[in-house]
Amino acid sequence: MEPKLYAANKLRELRTSKNMSQEEVAEQLTILKIEREKELVKRGYKEKIDDTPITRQTISKYELGSLGMNQDILFDISKIFKTSINNLFPPIDQKKDDINLANNNTIENFKKIGINIPEFVMNKDGNPQDILLEVLSLLELPEDKMKKALDIIKLYTDDN
Repeated sequence: MEPKLYAANKLRELRTSKNMSQEEVAEQLTILKIEREKELVKRGYKEKIDDTPITRQTISKYELGSLGMNQDILFDISKIFKTSINNLFPPIDQKKDDINLANNNTIENFKKIGINIPEFVMNKDGNPQDILLEVLSLLELPEDKMKKALDIIKLYTDDN
């Protein structure tokens, strides 16, 4: 889902879960906006306070995804609903990212995803042997089972 629409849906979900009206959210966002504006004037970054209120219609547009939320609004929403700003963005597909890292063929990338590749399975360039790389990037094993799998591989690849 597009981040703008995800944030829109999340705002609506947070607001309704707290039984707040769009008007109430607009009022709280306006208070936080004016506080921020006062601080900017005090520090000399702005000459005057923008005290234009945020309206219920603006909240409606945010929730419909027809108006994007800037970073200040996103931070203020996270304050109002006492949630991490990360919750306003779509989750990252960690498994997909892990496999992409694994496909880069470097031992450092395997370490980043919690798989320690012993030296005995490395080729002369320091990368895991191709077949092992493919297998490990596809497995969904807990750490203890991954260790057992590596022990078995070591047993069959030892030159002794």
